[in-house]
Amino acid sequence: GFRGGKGVATAAGVFAVLAPVALGLAGAVFVITVWLTRYVSLGSMTAAAALAVATMTWEHQQAVTIGAMSAAGLILLRHKDNVARLRTGTERRIGLRGV
Repeated sequence: GFRGGKGVATAAGVFAVLAPVALGLAGAVFVITVWLTRYVSLGSMTAAAALAVATMTWEHQQAVTIGAMSAAGLILLRHKDNVARLRTGTERRIGLRGV
């Protein structure tokens, strides 16, 4: 029943090689966000933003930072329906059936 997540997982694989420390921070942001909110989509979006900020902060090569910013923008764009559901309170939470 899984339909999403392939883009986020692919981006994580790329940045595991290009910026492993920044990806580790983004992974921690993902886990904490999902743990606190139970929303995987929100975790994915916050992790993407954290990755972009981390690559800018730790002075990675410009191409890596541009790639992280582009990936974050694309991930946020592709999650627009999830954002709408989050706003209306209809987004599905992980671990909660029927909610």
